[in-house]
Amino acid sequence: MKKNQFKTIQNYNEYAGLIPNKNTVIDVGRYQDSEQLRLTSPPVYLDFYRISLKHNFSNPSQFGAQPEEENQGFMYFTSPNQVLEWDTEEDYTGYYLQILPSVIEENPHLKYSFLYYGNHEALFLKEVEQLRITTLFEQMHAEYKNSPADTEIIISYSNLLFNYIDRFYERQFNQRKLQYNAIVEKFHHLLKTYYINNQEVVQLPQVNDFADQLSITPDYLSDLLKTYTSKTAKKHIQEHIIATAKQLLKNSNQSVSDIAYSLGFEYPNYFAKVFKAETDLSPSQYRKS
Repeated sequence: MKKNQFKTIQNYNEYAGLIPNKNTVIDVGRYQDSEQLRLTSPPVYLDFYRISLKHNFSNPSQFGAQPEEENQGFMYFTSPNQVLEWDTEEDYTGYYLQILPSVIEENPHLKYSFLYYGNHEALFLKEVEQLRITTLFEQMHAEYKNSPADTEIIISYSNLLFNYIDRFYERQFNQRKLQYNAIVEKFHHLLKTYYINNQEVVQLPQVNDFADQLSITPDYLSDLLKTYTSKTAKKHIQEHIIATAKQLLKNSNQSVSDIAYSLGFEYPNYFAKVFKAETDLSPSQYRKS
């Protein structure tokens, strides 16, 4: 177990100064109902999903706010084992939704990729969006207070809430083109130089490797790339591997096995299978073509 890891919603609520949860698997609350809200926290880890809407937060730049967004309400998301930390000078208002992984597994329609974005890739809401999200949270919170054991109604509200969040993230992706284009370009540079900078490659390039270098989460990177290039990060990586393999097959005397190992494949047979799936030719057939 990691240091400062919270396995239950109850334990985390006690730590964060939030009111006690009324349901062990799902929890809806308001920050303004807390009498001793924790304003600063070192990195902590949760064993559940957390969806947070905050208003009047004194330092939104730590969640990725641009200067023009600092007075807007925003949302951020934490999934199991992702780091969560915050630092603010005064109390804030808003809502939160906390869900155990078992609930998401039993309701796969709730498994949106933004749940894995982490607290550094927040959603900054326009006024009309904030009103929509706040209204949904108000209704969901009222249902939770009246019938905390009725998990199904909270799941139904969560489904509607997640649909709106997904739509509003699409708007944010399209409006932050300069910022996001820089990330896309840096990803392409890292990908193109992967085999150049790693002369002794021991594994195939992974989405996590590039996300770590870009200081964003893998799901966020993949969604950004899909928005701007219509391809996921995994697809970009696979295409680069095949393009590099083609170049080596045509311009080197290395055996197919040596090429497979140099690209990071553990087994040459698997390399041949992947290559044929992409090109309709075996590596040997491509070399002869």
